[in-house]
Amino acid sequence: MIEKSKVNISLKSNVEKMSDLMAWADIAISAGGTSTWELAFMGLPTLLVAIADNQRQIVEELGRVGAAINVGWYQDITSSKIANAISELIEDADKRARISRIARTIVDGKGALRVLEKIRNEC
Repeated sequence: MIEKSKVNISLKSNVEKMSDLMAWADIAISAGGTSTWELAFMGLPTLLVAIADNQRQIVEELGRVGAAINVGWYQDITSSKIANAISELIEDADKRARISRIARTIVDGKGALRVLEKIRNEC
């Protein structure tokens, strides 16, 4: 399917320097795990897939607020569903910009500092 695409698609796995790829990419497809928060911080429009029970709520909520596109539970996804979602994002620059803007409001990158401040205040 990737070979037939008219757009530049690059499938990566087990990569190093993920943030460099996120900065390079226009769209991502990701599981709803911890990388979700880095994708949101980067403002990268993302199709999220839940591949574990503990990811379902994250994927659903980020889709609901418009910070990502929820493509659902991995066992229920078809290649046409992913292809349609990608096509929709490629063709709609306003939607990509809206997802990016909303995602960046959710994660500001200062969470570790807030945790450290909370620890200091507790001690």
